[in-house]
Amino acid sequence: MRNIKISALGTFALTAAGVVGLGAHFGRANIITDVITGTGNQTSTPSTFSGTVTLRFDTTAGTLSVTMDNTTSKTYAAGDLMQGFSINISTTGGGSLSSATFSSVAANLINVASDGSYSSAGTAALTGTTNNVIGTNNWVLSSTTTGLTLKTSSGYTLIGPPTGGNYSAANSSIKGNGPHNPFMEDSSAFVLDLPNIVGASNVDVTWATIYYTTGGVETTTRINGGTPLPEPAALSLFAIPAIGLLLRKRRTA
Repeated sequence: MRNIKISALGTFALTAAGVVGLGAHFGRANIITDVITGTGNQTSTPSTFSGTVTLRFDTTAGTLSVTMDNTTSKTYAAGDLMQGFSINISTTGGGSLSSATFSSVAANLINVASDGSYSSAGTAALTGTTNNVIGTNNWVLSSTTTGLTLKTSSGYTLIGPPTGGNYSAANSSIKGNGPHNPFMEDSSAFVLDLPNIVGASNVDVTWATIYYTTGGVETTTRINGGTPLPEPAALSLFAIPAIGLLLRKRRTA
């Protein structure tokens, strides 16, 4: 194994780079990110469906940015379609999920033909009503003080990516199926307004469920654990003594 020597100046450069990088990350203390993942199997097909929901709380702006990704490797049937999620939270320093409303949606729509080929069907858009996206009975949003559910029924569900450029492996519940077509492509984003979350110093997702049309897959896998990050001012208190020691070492070398 080779020995790697780093000079005092090199150490300083690495430390400074680390401080700059951490400062950029720690500076967004009002942003709290949770990532939930889930997988499951249908009983009547060889499907193994999977997906991820990324939740990004901004406790200053009072918003929740949601990205849903259907990562199912091969779509066989309607049971592989992601149809939403539910979460429950606990907060520190006040804050609740009540009064949640839609702010925006970003999603591409596709139609899957009877032969498994697919074509663009435009982009998703908000309707004029508060609790529906893209038409009546699609993507209903409901919330309480500690819980939130964003879910659709049969329309505008999220389909996984195509295999070999098409969905030929799917059955008739996918190919040419009017009630399900069009689908949202595998990654879709929503922004929700949460005015009552403003001021919370911590938002912890205590449990979560990702829904497929076969039922829910409960999961609690997260990153950051809902823990707020320190401000750059606090971080600089640690950086200044470290820089001083490095300079002193260089002078005495």
